[in-house]
Amino acid sequence: MEEKSVILEKAKKEQQLGNYQKSFDLLEQIFDIEDYFTAFEYAKILYFLKQYEKAIDIFLTLNEKNKEDRNVIDFIIKCYKENNNIEDLFKFVETKNLIDTKVSLEIAETFFDDKQYKAAINFYEQYIEKNKDDINVVSKLLQIYNFLGYKQKAIGLSDKYLTDSQVQDNKFLYNLFLNEQEIAQEKTILKSNPRIMLVMLTNKCNLRCPMCATIHQKNQWEISDEFKQYILNNLDNLELITWQGGEVFLYKGFKDLFLKAKENKYLKQIIITNGLLINEQWADLITQANHLDLTISIDSIEKDIYEKLRFGASFEQLLKNLECIKQCRIKNSSNITVTMRTTISDENIYTLDKIVDFAINYNINVLIWSPLIMEENKQYSLKNKSDEDLVVIKTNIDNALNKAQKNKIKIIYLLENAEDILNERKKIKEEENSKQETSFKQECKAEYKCSNTEDKNDNLFMTSEKRSLCFRPWKQIATTVEGKLRPECLCLQNIGDIHNCKDFEELWNNDFMQEYRRKMISFNQQWCCDNCKNNIVSEEHKKFTCW
Repeated sequence: MEEKSVILEKAKKEQQLGNYQKSFDLLEQIFDIEDYFTAFEYAKILYFLKQYEKAIDIFLTLNEKNKEDRNVIDFIIKCYKENNNIEDLFKFVETKNLIDTKVSLEIAETFFDDKQYKAAINFYEQYIEKNKDDINVVSKLLQIYNFLGYKQKAIGLSDKYLTDSQVQDNKFLYNLFLNEQEIAQEKTILKSNPRIMLVMLTNKCNLRCPMCATIHQKNQWEISDEFKQYILNNLDNLELITWQGGEVFLYKGFKDLFLKAKENKYLKQIIITNGLLINEQWADLITQANHLDLTISIDSIEKDIYEKLRFGASFEQLLKNLECIKQCRIKNSSNITVTMRTTISDENIYTLDKIVDFAINYNINVLIWSPLIMEENKQYSLKNKSDEDLVVIKTNIDNALNKAQKNKIKIIYLLENAEDILNERKKIKEEENSKQETSFKQECKAEYKCSNTEDKNDNLFMTSEKRSLCFRPWKQIATTVEGKLRPECLCLQNIGDIHNCKDFEELWNNDFMQEYRRKMISFNQQWCCDNCKNNIVSEEHKKFTCW
């Protein structure tokens, strides 16, 4: 038998290659619970093989031997979490007094990121019990309470902090806590102000993209001085503002708004642009912002297709500007997020892996892939593709996703899943073949299918208190491409018009806005868009703000 150290090194190499079973087979030859380092590697492989209970037993033994080994503690937490053993995880953190090391907060954030909000609450509550002055975490917990419909908890927590000097003396925080309280209390007339604004600065654009709604508008417009002042008046209350057009950099007053918004340290700005008017001065200014997402619309990385889809654009100018932004980010040690939004169609569906390469080259952090909206609001669909095409597309997407993950690029994928479509077609074919055998089998199959049709939701969102459908009418004012005002741009009922309104303060509690709030409380979706009615828009988008 080879020396123990040699086998251990071989096992580590197999683990690095992702060959967990081979690594396990090697480690099993030399496993000794008294050998700390070998036992650690063995337990780690059990974790990767999803044998969580066995892994936990070994890690707990190692933790008794060395209570300060953070690697062991991290794996114990991971094992409990992956095994969905929340009760034992909570006991472990409490028993080891890990709350002082902020492990509770780390666990809470992990559960939150995984959308396991009920589990997250336990650890957020444990954390703030010892860290009552961490207002950011308290405000997050408050919003989770409202998200889950824990109204009384939300009211109690907001009551406690609305009298706290740290909140009372801060205009932004006071508005946030008051707003969350009014959501929990189901108020329809609010004392709090908007926390989100989606602002269409102008419908003017330097391009004529065939898929854009603005090309069908005859009259060019930009926001009025009155609405600009309304934005300025509300900047201290906001935690998210989205600037869009048309093209935002064609609006001459944008620099003033942008610089003023930068003064609010809580405020995240999103700029949606085609990127062609970002000169060096603007690139330098943008990359000095602290909390900003620069979203650039790029529908192809191939010159001919890009200039076809973005009519009037220069691909060379785009590349020049992207390089300028990249260099300014380096110069300013910038922490902004650069997002590339791509409208997916037949023109680019087969090049998604190359788009990831493009993103890597220009230091792009996020890719958004959404389907083209065609005539009569029909979306580009993969369901029209042949099986052969879907296999090619799936392979391309898988390669793109793997490459993005390795390079820490986030992909927001809003298309249909090619594999799901293939599996559904396969299932239909199998059922059709089965039906041809005997009518008896057909009846049995139908009966089985009916008896097994059940909701597999883990009841994460079921609570003892009913929750409003959407919080946007309590949080946001949005402008549409026509200059209409709504709680969200896709909502069906206008609350006002940017072109003829003189008192924008009155809009926030006008009759239409109050009715929106009443409808959300009573689960009436009359004024909701189809995307919300069909749950295409996530509950997180409807209720959270920036996360």
